[in-house]
Amino acid sequence: MSGVVELIDQAVDQPPGPRLAALLAQLPWSAVPNARLVEVLQARSRQLAHDQACLFAGMAEIARATPVAGLPDGAVARAAEDAEDFQWASHEIAAALTWTPTTADRELDFALTLRGLPRVFAALEQGLIDRGKAKVFCDHLDPARRELTPAQIRRLCEHFVPLAPRWTARQLSRRLLAAIQAIDPDYHRRRYRRGLRERGVVLFLNRDGTATLSGQGLPPDEAAAAAARLDRLAEAAKRAGHPGRLGQITADLYLGMLDGSFHGLTEAQILDRLLTSRRPDDRDDTDAGIGDTSDPEGGSEAADAKAGAGWEPTSAEPGHADPGGRNRADESPTGESPTGEGSTGDGQACPTVAGATGSGPSPTAARPAGTGEDRWRGERIGIRQGIELRVGLATVLGCDQRPAEIPGLGPIDAETARTVAARQRRGARWHFAILDTHGYLLLAGPLRRRPRPGHPPGTGPPDRVRGGVVELHLTLAELRRFAADPDLTGDWTGLIAEIADRWADRHRMWRELGKDPRARFARGALADHVRIRDRSCVGPGCDRPARRSQLDHTIDHGRGGDTVQANIGPGCWRHHPDKDRGWTLTQPRPGHFVWISPLGRTYRTRGEPIRPDLPDPDPPPDGTDRREDPDTGPGNPHELRILWREGNNPAPLPPPAPDAEEEPPF
Repeated sequence: MSGVVELIDQAVDQPPGPRLAALLAQLPWSAVPNARLVEVLQARSRQLAHDQACLFAGMAEIARATPVAGLPDGAVARAAEDAEDFQWASHEIAAALTWTPTTADRELDFALTLRGLPRVFAALEQGLIDRGKAKVFCDHLDPARRELTPAQIRRLCEHFVPLAPRWTARQLSRRLLAAIQAIDPDYHRRRYRRGLRERGVVLFLNRDGTATLSGQGLPPDEAAAAAARLDRLAEAAKRAGHPGRLGQITADLYLGMLDGSFHGLTEAQILDRLLTSRRPDDRDDTDAGIGDTSDPEGGSEAADAKAGAGWEPTSAEPGHADPGGRNRADESPTGESPTGEGSTGDGQACPTVAGATGSGPSPTAARPAGTGEDRWRGERIGIRQGIELRVGLATVLGCDQRPAEIPGLGPIDAETARTVAARQRRGARWHFAILDTHGYLLLAGPLRRRPRPGHPPGTGPPDRVRGGVVELHLTLAELRRFAADPDLTGDWTGLIAEIADRWADRHRMWRELGKDPRARFARGALADHVRIRDRSCVGPGCDRPARRSQLDHTIDHGRGGDTVQANIGPGCWRHHPDKDRGWTLTQPRPGHFVWISPLGRTYRTRGEPIRPDLPDPDPPPDGTDRREDPDTGPGNPHELRILWREGNNPAPLPPPAPDAEEEPPF
């Protein structure tokens, strides 16, 4: 055993390469002690990344290798670095490795992009990042697309490659996308407008005979609102007793709203229709949550609903605060508003439908009309669904062009964020968040005031939504600057004065967070503070938004844990039960979490900064930009009717996803 431990000690500190490969070859898994298994796994992951980098380097060399005809034996001949790669290279690779041509094309493109990003390739070769993170860099920074200048690519790599080892691929992708928008806002706004002009709908058959109907090039805020409404109605139907999975219910809602089946119906009538016209194969007998629109990684609202029994609820937020700025749905310990509306977990209240089998009373008879959400349920012309928006106050004022964020979706440009905030003046909850110099939370709270609309009553775009959250963040320096300059803040002056008053009253607000330490649930100001502070589930590597997670006691309430900010954190349906599966969780300081795994490993987590560090705008100097202008180019490819495309659709269009006939071989 001492020999095995000595080999592990050497492998832990050994950089990837032949020496580490030799050490790992002497360490069969069956001989590794339990407490050292993870260390050996990490060493093998580093070595795998190194070997993948070497394989990609070999592919890139084949793409530059000149044909052997006419060369002496043993000759080494490559095309010049700036020469075109040989077109036959991918077929050579496919034949040699028994890959399909599609797989060979995809992997060779990846290899050639890595060759153009030397810092990323070096990090992969050194085992600092894995293939997935290298792919994120290649997807966003590919020099061949000419969407960024060489100087911008170099600057982004210098900043993000050293940080990438501590982030998941999704966290890296969000940060990198936000930085790309920040480094050249005007260019990327033009690119966004071009993508929006090319929006359309595609339809194709799948291999199993089903069809896919999908929108492309959609405005992210409107797509998020549509997905939120589908989720909200699907969850209401599920609670009412619909036997299908959430994904099945969501798909039925999607089709019914598009094909006219639900035309003219109120939401309550739509739910009635769903419950009385179920498909015969609707049953929840598979993995919960497949197809959930809110979680690209397959997260499950159905699982939340099932596992949520006895969990600490999130507040239902119908977007109608009382005069004190507080949402009364926070007062219910069952996760329901006083009128019986359940919570979707993302701050949207849902109708509660009676008659789970379709034979009971109509949903419209569930409670007296005119109470709570009933003011929406009978309207045939609906109010637009609100979404959660996180944006800097300086951005909505037009003082900078920093990207904003739609949690669960990703960064959006500043102009879109201003539009979303203006559209959610009424109906959404508004919060402020004052930050320290590192971008973390100092003080948060609700806002009663709203900016003036900036246009005469009855004109301009609609500014009323159903639900949603607008979170405005700012530093202390910005607060002092804005409070001292009403000419700069204009229609926002009253709202900024309210934030200044809250900061002056900060000591009382901090005390309020711990006013009821023996309360069973975190509600009101404490719940809002924790969600804004932690941003997402506090599980290692998890980025499920805090408003889609449960507020969990670090030390369980039943074991004496207090309901205070130093003992509360968001936990998603995956990570919340881990404390009952052998994991230990502590919170040594508010917002700093320490997980100890069943194998004795320690993992420290902290919510991402509310205002992450992004590069300053750095557009190329006038007259030096060689990129194609995104405002020029081909027209919209979706001009024909959906079923008229490709010669009246004689053959199904292929799906837009990469060819799946062969997965990457490593």
